[in-house]
Amino acid sequence: MNTNVKVDILHKTITVSQKFYRASMMPYSAEFEELLNLQRRLPDYAIDLAFVSRKPKRNINPTYEQMRQIVMRYGGETELKELEQVIAEARCVSKCPYNIVRGWFVRRHFDDAIAA
Repeated sequence: MNTNVKVDILHKTITVSQKFYRASMMPYSAEFEELLNLQRRLPDYAIDLAFVSRKPKRNINPTYEQMRQIVMRYGGETELKELEQVIAEARCVSKCPYNIVRGWFVRRHFDDAIAA
């Protein structure tokens, strides 16, 4: 059996890759015949198409360290002290201080963060 085809007995599905699916659309190809044979042997199984994402997801939320670097680059020492003060206050006020700090950072350095 082809490695581009997976049969899931528990969920009663036949999962095929995008490449295999495209090739199986050509009548009388090897992939077409293989999929046809699987459908004949397992008539009550559904066919699923597996999508493979090749691009890794980019995390757009900066870490505290990245925020510090951007603030130092564009804001200087006084701005860095202000960031540290916001972090300390947010830790006292909230269970999730990151959202407060990120909000402050985005309001102050949105264009700088995009450029970095």
